[in-house]
Amino acid sequence: FDSKLPLLTRTNNGEEQSLVVYRDAPYDMHGLIAVIPVINDFDPDIVVFEYGRMPFFDTYIDKKSTFSNVMLPFKKLWASVLVTQVLRIGAGHLFFELSKRFYKNETTSYAFESALDFVTRMATKSKRRTIPILAGDLHHKITDTLRVFNDLLDQYNIATLLHYGIIDDRFIKASTRTKLGDELVNVVQMRLYPHATAMNAYRNDMLAAVLNELSGEQFKKILLVSHPLRLHDLFDKLCGTQPIHPWIKTMDDDHVLMKKLNLYEYERGMIHSKNTHLRKVDKHDYEEHIRKAIQFLGYSQTAFLLLPFPLQDAVGIK
Repeated sequence: FDSKLPLLTRTNNGEEQSLVVYRDAPYDMHGLIAVIPVINDFDPDIVVFEYGRMPFFDTYIDKKSTFSNVMLPFKKLWASVLVTQVLRIGAGHLFFELSKRFYKNETTSYAFESALDFVTRMATKSKRRTIPILAGDLHHKITDTLRVFNDLLDQYNIATLLHYGIIDDRFIKASTRTKLGDELVNVVQMRLYPHATAMNAYRNDMLAAVLNELSGEQFKKILLVSHPLRLHDLFDKLCGTQPIHPWIKTMDDDHVLMKKLNLYEYERGMIHSKNTHLRKVDKHDYEEHIRKAIQFLGYSQTAFLLLPFPLQDAVGIK
């Protein structure tokens, strides 16, 4: 465990509790292989997925034999052969579409697939202990509505930016260019996909509330499998330095009524400056980010990239 995969600790009701966050890049097939040694080395008491109960869970249970013995080994073989992240992500998109066609469901996290299968296999072996699995969000029948909102919001945002000439195709391609570095790509994605800010505010609150329900006495070590665009204030919420906002208004056995989500209210996601700007790195690294951006995007799109966010806060900035 190092700076890229930190081991975090806190005291929960008098008991020391450890958390490791495995950040899985969407469509990157490397997660199929990379998450297994993390589970073995950390040996968690529970595995938490950032997703809610989604159809993939049910399909995996129904078709476990085919998936575990045929599809997953085939995917892992591809993941081990493809040496660059660009190739692994491209192949990941292909398998994603095949999964939608033949299994009638999909997930963009290959680490999630692999971890689910590995923990299930462990439970069937008498000499290995059973590790509980916890879904960290609401049921998919509720969150699918939010996913539709996410998709439409992103499409509208990109179409608007293209229509007014603020960005061009280079800006969209930059969101997947790993050679630009995680910091720069994350900021590009924030500009293109506003749901990453608007909805992650909700998901961080929900996920922090779920993790806080895990007692330090029973679950001393927690492994969280999550996408990399998780806002930094998740850790602040877990440590009590940021409030956890309630998003559920009322609920019963059959219905969940959410509090109003305004399209343009991103304030909760903007509390922490690290969520939307290039993080405070030393001058040399910052200048290197700017140089890469100008080289790939040009001057005007780099200037747009560096504006404070939300954009209405940029009044008076030259």
